[in-house]
Amino acid sequence: MSTPRLLRRASIALIVSLTASVLALFAVVSPASAAPPNYVVAGDDPTSTGDAWGLHEAYFNDLRAILTNPANFGASGIVHATYSIGTPRAVPLTPNSLNGIDVYFLSARDLVQSDVTEMTRFRAAGGAIVVNSNGPDLFNDTDWLNLTLSPRVIFGDKTGSTTHRSPSPSHVASDQANHPIMSGPFGTVTTFDNWHSVAGFTATPGATVLSRITVSGPPTNAASPPPDITLSNYATLAVYPVNSFSVGSGPVIATSDVDTFSNAYSLSGVGFATGPDLTNTLTGTGNGVLARNAFAWIAAQKAASGFTSLATPARVLDTRSNGGPLGTGAQRQLSFTSAGVPTDADMVAVNITAVDPTATGYLTAWPAGTTVPEVSNVNFVAGTTVANAAFVKLGSGGQISLFNSAGSTQVLVDVTGYISRSGSRLVNLTPTRIKDTRGGLGGTGIAHAATTQALRVAGSGGVPVGATAVVLNVTAVDPTATSFVTVWPGDQSQPTVSNINTRSGAAVPNLVVVRLPTSGGSAGMISLFNAAGDTHLLVDVLGYFTDASPIGTATADTPHRIIDTRGSKNPLSSGESRVIQTGFSGATAIVLNVTAVDPTATGYLTVYPSDAGKPDASNINFVAGRTSPNLVVVHPASDGTIRVFNSAGSTQLLIDVSARFDG
Repeated sequence: MSTPRLLRRASIALIVSLTASVLALFAVVSPASAAPPNYVVAGDDPTSTGDAWGLHEAYFNDLRAILTNPANFGASGIVHATYSIGTPRAVPLTPNSLNGIDVYFLSARDLVQSDVTEMTRFRAAGGAIVVNSNGPDLFNDTDWLNLTLSPRVIFGDKTGSTTHRSPSPSHVASDQANHPIMSGPFGTVTTFDNWHSVAGFTATPGATVLSRITVSGPPTNAASPPPDITLSNYATLAVYPVNSFSVGSGPVIATSDVDTFSNAYSLSGVGFATGPDLTNTLTGTGNGVLARNAFAWIAAQKAASGFTSLATPARVLDTRSNGGPLGTGAQRQLSFTSAGVPTDADMVAVNITAVDPTATGYLTAWPAGTTVPEVSNVNFVAGTTVANAAFVKLGSGGQISLFNSAGSTQVLVDVTGYISRSGSRLVNLTPTRIKDTRGGLGGTGIAHAATTQALRVAGSGGVPVGATAVVLNVTAVDPTATSFVTVWPGDQSQPTVSNINTRSGAAVPNLVVVRLPTSGGSAGMISLFNAAGDTHLLVDVLGYFTDASPIGTATADTPHRIIDTRGSKNPLSSGESRVIQTGFSGATAIVLNVTAVDPTATGYLTVYPSDAGKPDASNINFVAGRTSPNLVVVHPASDGTIRVFNSAGSTQLLIDVSARFDG
């Protein structure tokens, strides 16, 4: 990725990381009673931005009144979402400083590289961006987000100047006039004013109104307006992309000035006044037709995303028969269309296995076409077969990339489902054990070699009948041989995939997302197969997917590391429960890859919300000296914090985040 160009003109940007509200996740949640998504709005800390912030403070307040009015966006309004005001962000931005908010106001200041990097990451994670600037030069400076805006995607063609007080024809291309922010549930934009962009609106319901502004100076009679004030600003209102929206790559809305957004200009009888400057003193009603249309569009686009399970898990890569092992530093791209994943999917749920590696190392999975991130998914040592689940954002061509850090290893990749513009909503639950063969829980004893056990999941552990899929943590305990365990829907034949690879005497967990049949004799059932030797099996329920109301949202992210205790030389001690700030306040659940590094004893880690008691469950099982990862789906507390408990010895901790669910 090339270094984005900095914005040198004073501008205000508003960045929306389209996320949603908290469910009461740590009890059995009734989908029908869940609240609509809530999108959090925040801006730069005005104490650190200088006097430029003051110019737009009034507009922000106008917009604040619009966004926080539940009649506009709430359950009784047109858009089934709500907006709230969050904590201002310190500037310049630093890595992940936009986490935990959904709308970001960037004050009128020059950007530094850390701003650019964080906003680029934020948009790639689903953030929508609204940029406001006092002039057309902004549209020559937008490659800082790789937008390459052109007149083709600008509402208003940037041609010629007109007067301050005389609205001009809109110059809106015919294929853009009906864009949802131009003609939406709250009204229709009809003409442009070349100073403040949008002049005419048709409110819904209501009549056509025109915009007027007041510059500093004594008021004048509207019947005797002052001479025209000639300006060289163009009519500019850009929406990118014009006719499409990617769940994992947020839209961009750019206007000539922020008052375009915050008012509807229902002041057709107001005149103008001249003065020593052209201060943007706006007298308006705060009707906000354009703002409401825009946020309605954002909310609607974001809400339409969820998880779809494949009928049965499918193997999409086995390097033993296709392409050969990955060597040191090798990368390989992988497509999922052969397994039935659509080309417009945003993220895939996969199980990645390193087979017979020749050295100690790790595998990383990330969106194709982007730089390899400093994270890991599968950690291995020479001669062992190790698997780990992952939610991976799809990149260019609908592909992911795989990287091997050291030695040579065969790689298997199995896919169980995907995130797209449709699908099921995630409901997180307090982790609950529904199967433990050591005591007969779940109706069966130890899993013998080459045997299959059936388990009814629906109706257990808070999973309702009718759930479309379930999120489980499955652990093989005290296996007597090197083997593998496969989990699949109860109405299908056993697929050629694996979920857990065992070694004699070691407890090995893995997160499993598996479809639940919803009809027939296998409704709500899954199957578990053990290939060799004997092993006990533990199954903990973490959550489920449902098609019941309300709709949910899923936001994929390029994986990034939020915790690495090695740098601070502050490992988790025995019995410690440490609070970790994830930055994802308000999320239903976040997807983390948690790794215990260099543990000094045999033990386990449990990950849970910081505002809840520690559940009787484990996420990562480890032995002394061996690095062990596992995927975790957990609901953060309202302030974005989780806890990580270490049962024995001390261990360093890595946490990488790849996705969030809301709704």
